Amino acid sequence: MKAIIFVLFSLIVLNVTAQKHKATFYLFDGTIKEGYTRYPGFATNLKYWETEDSKPEKYSVNELDKLVITVKGKERTYIFRDVLEYDHTLVLEELIVGRISTYRSVFTKSFYGHNNPIYFLKRTLPNGYEEIVPTWLIQRKFKKTGAEYFKDCPEISSKIKNKEYKRKDLFQVVVRYNTYCK
Repeated sequence: MKAIIFVLFSLIVLNVTAQKHKATFYLFDGTIKEGYTRYPGFATNLKYWETEDSKPEKYSVNELDKLVITVKGKERTYIFRDVLEYDHTLVLEELIVGRISTYRSVFTKSFYGHNNPIYFLKRTLPNGYEEIVPTWLIQRKFKKTGAEYFKDCPEISSKIKNKEYKRKDLFQVVVRYNTYCK
């Protein structure tokens, strides 16, 4: 029974990832291209079709600032970034947008082979650089590192120090930060 369920699930996942979806490519050079692509997954190169029947063009993930794919009527935004702790370019799906944005890794395998998503926080620093930090770095010693990360919002920082916010509240803290802290 488990084998049948696994095969059916695999076929559904393969079908979704193999289909072409409407997409908008935002390249680092400022070019915006609308057309079709497939779900990014582990790809280091993405194929772009201007129409469903046209010949594909390949784009390296290093050329893309972001990619917006429409799947079943819902837009999903992905960014492709090199993060210090990882030896390859990560495909990150946007979850929360604001001064601090939240992302989930796409297809990150753990040591044991499981597909465990890793979550990231991203903010733009005053010098214009992006700071992308895995949430586990902030959650590890949340009272200290969380208070430091959110230090530009004294209300949130003090609530973390006073243990009103715990590590499990991180996404709630991000939403509150984006709403109330300027």
